[in-house]
Amino acid sequence: MNRIKRILGHVRATRQPGFKPAWRQVAEMLFYLIFWPLSPIEYRAYRFGRKGIGPKKMRSYLRIRHAERVLRPRLNDREWAPLLENKLFFNSYYSQRGLPVAKVFGMFHPLFGS
Repeated sequence: MNRIKRILGHVRATRQPGFKPAWRQVAEMLFYLIFWPLSPIEYRAYRFGRKGIGPKKMRSYLRIRHAERVLRPRLNDREWAPLLENKLFFNSYYSQRGLPVAKVFGMFHPLFGS
């Protein structure tokens, strides 16, 4: 129930020139939330409330839910997970291959500190 309240708390129309009427934006947010899992946050972030943005255009955008459930498992091989999840391993591995990586200033250990 708390999750539903939190999601519905983001159902707010953008009231600026060039946007659809507020009632239409709210109706679209609720419709796409139920029938095509698109969160109200994504609706507003992608600015789908603008005039001239229809369903065909909306479906061309990548939804967070689709990325997490479909793309990531296919693109990120499980064997590489330890390297991708550990910043020190990642930095060491890719810096040795001449790729630009962030500069490491230190490491914080949860028990022993830095």
